[in-house]
Amino acid sequence: MKRTKIGRNVLILFGGGLFCMALLGSCDAITGFFSTSWGSNLERDLGRLLPKITAKNAADLANDTAGDPKRAKLVAEKILEALKNTTDPAEKAALLNAGLIAANNASNLITVMMRNIDAFSNSTGNVETVLEKVQAAGDVTANADIISGLLTASGADTDSTLLAGASQDNLALAAITLLLADAQEQDYETAADQKDYLDEFEAKKGDASQLTDKQKGAIVLGVAAGKKDGVLKDVLDDLKLTG
Repeated sequence: MKRTKIGRNVLILFGGGLFCMALLGSCDAITGFFSTSWGSNLERDLGRLLPKITAKNAADLANDTAGDPKRAKLVAEKILEALKNTTDPAEKAALLNAGLIAANNASNLITVMMRNIDAFSNSTGNVETVLEKVQAAGDVTANADIISGLLTASGADTDSTLLAGASQDNLALAAITLLLADAQEQDYETAADQKDYLDEFEAKKGDASQLTDKQKGAIVLGVAAGKKDGVLKDVLDDLKLTG
């Protein structure tokens, strides 16, 4: 697949939000704070300190979790609870978008993707490059469970129009999380193993009955992301996620 050069301005647009998250996520002050007894107590009380999550405040609460994975995980879980308690399509879409932001903020994958954006954008179809880099994200299964829950609770697993308001980067990160988690759960742990996994995944895509729920969710997210402008389109193609 022929790659085009990505302009400096495009990278700046993509990196604006994620770069801030990556910087914040690396702050020793944040992790150091939560390692103290006072920080641990506050972390346990955080659920009570959060306001009730609604479709109106979910996006602000999710965006405020940048650089704070523990808070992000809690907010994502609270958004999932709110999703289960509404039937309004507009509220579902708003909560789902916010939930994906928070779930991505709870993962190391967002930092890995930002640090390696140049490599991903210029991988010239070399899927091994992508797979080798994402290993640094570690175990992503817990985050994938939250993302799967968000898709199911919102109904986006069968109605992808609910994903229309989400950005390409959030959709792509969520899709990659689901696929990577599925590979890890099936004991494909190394980049070489995961390349074999992707070959098997591609061969099964034509028959939904052969796919796991996480694979189906990854495809829904990947296809939605592939329809949007952004710098992760090639990575999605490399991982067989755009159709």
